Amino acid sequence: MHALAQWWRRLTRSSVRHAWGLAPQAGAWALVGLTRQSPHLARVDTLASLQAPQGQDASDRRWLSQHLRQNGRASGRSHRLNMALPAAQLQEGHIDFPADFPQEDWPYEVQLEVSQALQLAPDEVNFDFEPAPLTGGLVQRVHWIGCAQALVSEFKSCTRAAGWRLAAVESETQAAQRGVRALQGGVASLLTQAP
Repeated sequence: MHALAQWWRRLTRSSVRHAWGLAPQAGAWALVGLTRQSPHLARVDTLASLQAPQGQDASDRRWLSQHLRQNGRASGRSHRLNMALPAAQLQEGHIDFPADFPQEDWPYEVQLEVSQALQLAPDEVNFDFEPAPLTGGLVQRVHWIGCAQALVSEFKSCTRAAGWRLAAVESETQAAQRGVRALQGGVASLLTQAP
């Protein structure tokens, strides 16, 4: 969560001109390509609905690799991909740490919590976490989100086979919230095409 928010801030400040996103869309995947025209203005230059061919198992990701490869060739641009996963493939929760619990130990505790929630070994999970704003109490709440490492590895292989690189994975809810926060009022928002 925190890492993705930082990535978005860097994107809007840096010289990166193109961004790609992939998100579930009613049994298919939506591929969105954005071009940053100014620090406050983005334009959608690619919007494609990628669907499995008739009769092909949607869980076999080779069809997705083929679609990504075709769209990558057509664009001729950067192939870093940010992906949103449906909530059904993720687990979320929180841990309340004593205020004096060392922050450098949070990752180990979160990893154990995620592995218990997913009923997987600790080295078989991918996770991220973010502390809640301080409440001034004796407890620090840390929100976490995680999924099976095999799922992320599967999507990394799929995107790598298409010549893309999976840069970030987040929940579709967080992706939508981040997108909404990025939209601004005024003239810039009138010129921005929101996906």
